[in-house]
Amino acid sequence: MPANDDFRIVRVQPRPTSAREIDEQVRNLLNADGSPLQVECLRAQADNNQTTPLPLWRRALANLVIGQTSEDAARPFKKREFALFSIEDDRAAERETISIDLFIGLKDQIQFSAGRMEGELVPFLSVQRTSIDQSAPAEGERNDVTFGLTSPLYFFRSGGGLAHTLNVTAEWETDSDFDSSMTALRLAWTPFVRNTCLDWLHVWQSESSLNCGFAVVADYADVADPGEKIDLADVDQYGRVGLDLSFTWDQELTGESVLQFGAGYSFRSSFTDDDDGEADLITASLIFLPSDDSHFSFGIEYRHGEDLSSLDEQQTTMIRFGYRQ
Repeated sequence: MPANDDFRIVRVQPRPTSAREIDEQVRNLLNADGSPLQVECLRAQADNNQTTPLPLWRRALANLVIGQTSEDAARPFKKREFALFSIEDDRAAERETISIDLFIGLKDQIQFSAGRMEGELVPFLSVQRTSIDQSAPAEGERNDVTFGLTSPLYFFRSGGGLAHTLNVTAEWETDSDFDSSMTALRLAWTPFVRNTCLDWLHVWQSESSLNCGFAVVADYADVADPGEKIDLADVDQYGRVGLDLSFTWDQELTGESVLQFGAGYSFRSSFTDDDDGEADLITASLIFLPSDDSHFSFGIEYRHGEDLSSLDEQQTTMIRFGYRQ
């Protein structure tokens, strides 16, 4: 016989209060239409409630953030930029171009709070690579591989709403051959803005929206070895301030699909000698998403300006495939 703590008897029908109800319950029991009592096995329930812990590699995959820059560690999924992959084969010029913009971070590992501030530490790997395969050296090549630690800090109002965020990033940048070396510290402050900014224009309908992003950025970098990064050859260090601005227009299509037009402008102004590190970058894109919470995207993008860290010149139009997580 099992012990009493292994099972219990519970009533699944109301207790009869009259001879008629007693007779009805007895008749149902004899006709196999249901018993007023039920035996529950407590040990089986306890076994079902015990969940097997996920393996370490599965927990790590569930906490991965995949986007385009370190600021994506602080963004909710739908606001996260897509990691990009594009390839161009220009047979007339006998040139093949491959571009990768990828950020991979590991969230929800080290979290902390103080007062109305919450934050975490996110180790990351970032790759920005544009490889041009042709006989002569080509302008526009990028080769940046970055290892770092970024800390999104969220500051809340006394009433509980988000007031602003501060992203603190420390990183070491090299290249795929580990020939160059540069260390940098970057601060990016983002005040809380409405999801549909500029709504006073009343320019959208229920199936479209205009969103914006705004961040004030300050960074400092020390170039120990420029390697083959020509634009860093005469730069020892730089300190800069600047802005990141972005606008996106989302237009719902048939079903859940979305057509998104985006435009962005970033600039960095140097406050160190010789204006080292000054850069600005303009981007424009037209992207198709199967849904607004899709992991994948497909579209076209234009860039003109300088890479904001390696200062490499860019003027490209590319067909792009994107992924985010």
